[in-house]
Amino acid sequence: MKALCYFTFFLSPFLALGVLYFLYVRLLRVKLRWQALVFALLAIAVGKSLWFSIFGDHMFYPDIASEVVVDAIGCAYSYAMLLAGLALIPPYRWRGRGVVLPVVALLLMVWGSYEALRVPDVVRREIVLPGLPRSFDGLRVAQISDIHCSPAARRHYVADIVETVNALKPDLICITGDFVDGPPSLRYDDLAPLKDLKAPLGVLGCAGNHEFYSNYALWRPIFESWGIRMLDNAHVAFTNGNDVIVVGGVLDKTGTQYRKWDGKSRNGSGGDPAGPLPEDPEMPEFACFDAPDPAVAFSNAPPSTCRILLQHRPINLYTNALNGVNLQLSGHTHGAPLWGTGPLIAAMNEGHAVGLHREEGLSLYVTPGAGQWVGFPIRLGVPSEIALLTLRR
Repeated sequence: MKALCYFTFFLSPFLALGVLYFLYVRLLRVKLRWQALVFALLAIAVGKSLWFSIFGDHMFYPDIASEVVVDAIGCAYSYAMLLAGLALIPPYRWRGRGVVLPVVALLLMVWGSYEALRVPDVVRREIVLPGLPRSFDGLRVAQISDIHCSPAARRHYVADIVETVNALKPDLICITGDFVDGPPSLRYDDLAPLKDLKAPLGVLGCAGNHEFYSNYALWRPIFESWGIRMLDNAHVAFTNGNDVIVVGGVLDKTGTQYRKWDGKSRNGSGGDPAGPLPEDPEMPEFACFDAPDPAVAFSNAPPSTCRILLQHRPINLYTNALNGVNLQLSGHTHGAPLWGTGPLIAAMNEGHAVGLHREEGLSLYVTPGAGQWVGFPIRLGVPSEIALLTLRR
């Protein structure tokens, strides 16, 4: 099922073009040359990844100086994909279809782009953890995830998120992966406002899949220098008198697929999309990362009735519960940011798309994230968020 989901994702532009031709363009009541022009424009819009590769040297994190150009390419792609989705709706030979569908697609694109690019809302939740020590009752945790700092979400966007989080005055800040799209040589200045995050118990983080696409071997020491303690299958304990809570974090499974020192995949079957770049002379000779392992993360941890785990993907609840996890904080899904995609996104993540879940004896909170990937820069029905979680006994 998961393989089918990923195959559908990468095939979606071609599927969209087929839908657009047979269920929209071919049915337009205009001359053939005008149909050809409309289809050509839609094909250009759907070719986002091609244009990113040509003009920005990378289909996932293009090096394009103008934020406006990146946003325009993303909006055109989103418009064409939305139009393809609307074209699936019957009746197919309604006379007004040729005008109504593009207008509706335009309105949805404008709204969705605004939702994706605006500063996230603060969502406040209380989570009951029966094992929470009494002295930690009321602990306030700010969770940020999926910022996706990129050519479409630059320094000002990250700075606004930091300002919002600091204004909440949380006790602890947790960043659950996908900080950035692109290596330090491209995104260092844009992501630098993260060093201004402040909380009494500190700032903790775990790596997401996009950290590895973006050369985590280089980013990790930078995050640490900014005061973000990265929990790579590791933990930190907080004490208050005799009370202890332990916060652990695990790596993302993507880290096992690449050797960062030569840009080749571990099994030699292909290149690393974020392999070492010529402009990164400080690239370590060898840096390979382990699989996510909660047992290693909590090894030698002090006894505690409350364990919190940072894991980018909302998966592996059974294994995590066996390792004593009471609360898992995750992101990755973006909350299924388009109407109707919830079942697909959930199928790719063991049934979890967004919100609070109680399974296997632990609580899982999946945030829709604070940003949006440049690959599909719209949100419809699931706003971005900064989560402020108050823990209760």
